Amino acid sequence: MPMDVISATGPARVLTAAGVVLAALLLHVAIWRLVLRVMKDRTLAADLQTHCRWPARTVVALAALLLVQSGARDQPLFHLLLLALVAASAWLAVRVVRVAEDALMRRYDVDVPDNLRARRARTQVRVLGRVVVVAIT
Repeated sequence: MPMDVISATGPARVLTAAGVVLAALLLHVAIWRLVLRVMKDRTLAADLQTHCRWPARTVVALAALLLVQSGARDQPLFHLLLLALVAASAWLAVRVVRVAEDALMRRYDVDVPDNLRARRARTQVRVLGRVVVVAIT
């Protein structure tokens, strides 16, 4: 008689969950590296690698755990994982906003003699970034 993932108990359920999370993380790492390698803006790719790697991995791992727990939606663990996924997604979104803000800031050089336009644009980018982060939060 085959064992269903949802009806599995004890060690079988834990091993199944660990396997699903590991497979999801391996797939994520492969796609993540491919996307970063294909990107033309190397500075942006480095910033994404530095600032978004762990939030993205956390989101993928929690989503995989939720997938395994989807049959037990009335369980407290499911709700806890769902809340953790929302928090991790917000963490990732804030990091993406910060990376985008830095990328936009690099476009406006304030080291030139007539830098009024660049300073104005940088101020607008900062304010917009802060508004978006507050909206995410």
